This record gives sequence, C-alpha cells and structure tokens, in this order.
Amino acid sequence: MNATNTWRALLLAYRRIDIRFGTGWFRRRRFAHELSERELDDALNSFGAFPALAKELSDGEATVTPKIVIVEEPLRSVTPTGEGMFWPSPTDTRKQLEKYAPPGEFDSLFVLWASTNLQTGKDVPCPGWGLGSGPRDGTHGATYAIVGNAASWAWRIPIVGEVWLHEWLHGVCQIFAERDFAMPKYDADGGGSHGYMQSETTGWTSFYHDLMTGQVLENGEPKGITAKAWRSRNVAGTIDIAK
Repeated sequence: MNATNTWRALLLAYRRIDIRFGTGWFRRRRFAHELSERELDDALNSFGAFPALAKELSDGEATVTPKIVIVEEPLRSVTPTGEGMFWPSPTDTRKQLEKYAPPGEFDSLFVLWASTNLQTGKDVPCPGWGLGSGPRDGTHGATYAIVGNAASWAWRIPIVGEVWLHEWLHGVCQIFAERDFAMPKYDADGGGSHGYMQSETTGWTSFYHDLMTGQVLENGEPKGITAKAWRSRNVAGTIDIAK
C-alpha cells in the first residue's frame, strides 16, 4: 500500500479534569475527577485496537499509525454545544495541541477525557460518548474526535476499538466529501438508515466495511470511501486534485 494512505493519529489522554461549567456565574458547577489506572488502561487498550480495525475494514487501504500522550495537566475547560451540553473542543485542548501536535505532524487528533465519575454518577453532560468532526480551527487540518471514560464492559462490546473508529470516520468522511467523493447520508451514523442491522457480536462493522470500501447503496448508487479515494491522499491530510 502507498505510504500516503497512512493516517498519523495522536491521542491526548487527559488523566484528570478540574473545571467549572454551566451558564451564568451563579449556576456554574465544579466537576473534578481523576481516572483510575483501570479506567485509563481500558481506554488505551481500546484505542490500541483501532488501527487494526481501520485497516481490516478498509480492505487494507487505510493505515493508522498511533501515538499516545498521557496528559498529566488537568483539562481546565469545556465548550457549550447547546441545550446544557458541553465538550472539550480544540479551544479547550489548545495548550496541549500546540505542544504535542504542531502543524503537519498529525492527520487525526483524539482526546480522551474524564467526563464521568463512575462511582458517584456525576458527569459533564455531553451529546454523546464520543464526538468526531473534520478539521476545525486549531487542528491544523487534522480530524478531531473526543471520547469520554466509561465502564470496562463498554469498551469491550461489541467490538474493541469501534468507538474510536466511529468518531474518526465522521472526520474522514467529511474530508473526502469536501473533495467531491460521494458519501452516504449521515456518513458513520448511517447504518440503520441504509438498511444495516447492528450485530450483537460485530456491532456496525458490516456497515463500516461498506462505508470504507465505497459500497453503501443509496438510491441505487454505491457511496463511501473507495480505494481510489483512500489512495488520493497526500501527507498531512491533503487530497490530490485528480480523482
């Protein structure tokens, strides 16, 4: 496989969080939590399974080379998304992104954050376990995805590494769609709406395989990331003009 198909991925794993969040000074709440070694290991083991899953489901077209940085400094802020929800945006992680992810160094950025105290149930409300998008302000052209901590069982079912793959695909699909490669509606969230069923043992991997090989049928037309699309990438997330 051509080396330009490699996606250089960085995971910033925040061991701690210490924030005040909410709307209005008198309604702001403090949330502080530190991940246990078990919580951290569960997340990192799941992330470690993501590159092999990406390669397998893309029929060998996408290679992810991961790097993990354990961030000892606590996450100090989160950004509102609306309706009382928050997430660690690139603005909130900017200091670490500037330190560990200089321009051109990575194609995909990931953040693990301590969103929930699993013992007390207290948490920072977030629209999902994970969120993913294409390049944003402050990501230097890289995709950006966040995933919160979770109970051990959640990382293992139905497929280890699937949550990271799912959020990564949101960003990847956005990149290719902006270069006029046809993506199915809802991209990584489109399994159910395109007739796929989630398996108790393999999750949405049949859908992800078709998405990552350009075989999701939409109105009779196959859509998704074809081998031609994967191979059109240059380093640092750019795309060749010729398709």
